[in-house]
Amino acid sequence: MNSPNEYIYSVVPPTYKTVSISNWLLTPILNVKNGDKISFYTRGDTTDKFTERMQVYMDTLATINVGNDLNSTGDFNVALFDINSGNVAGAYPLTWTKLEYTFKGITDHKNIRIGFRHYNIHPVNGRGLGIDQFKFEEN
Repeated sequence: MNSPNEYIYSVVPPTYKTVSISNWLLTPILNVKNGDKISFYTRGDTTDKFTERMQVYMDTLATINVGNDLNSTGDFNVALFDINSGNVAGAYPLTWTKLEYTFKGITDHKNIRIGFRHYNIHPVNGRGLGIDQFKFEEN
């Protein structure tokens, strides 16, 4: 049974202030077609002094290849979202915020994966971000 207080959290430990991070969370394989939709909620720290960034990618090969280095995204090469791409303090959602993406440009059905990437380069003020209530809805 799920508790209303359960969610995924990617943390930036206080000792990582000069270390860059690329933390991934991958979905199972999803069989999508045009008009299908994903949605999820996300938020960072509830104060406005931290810098967080999350990228959401699609892998149309349905692999788990996220690359071999900090700046690589492997087979996850279709960007769906880049939340706070400028790493601006307080620009990541401070309250749970719903984001949605509707699939388009897909011929027939396609097996894919979605990758959530917590990505911070030298996060001087990084703290962490949460993801909750991921949903895949068929049209």
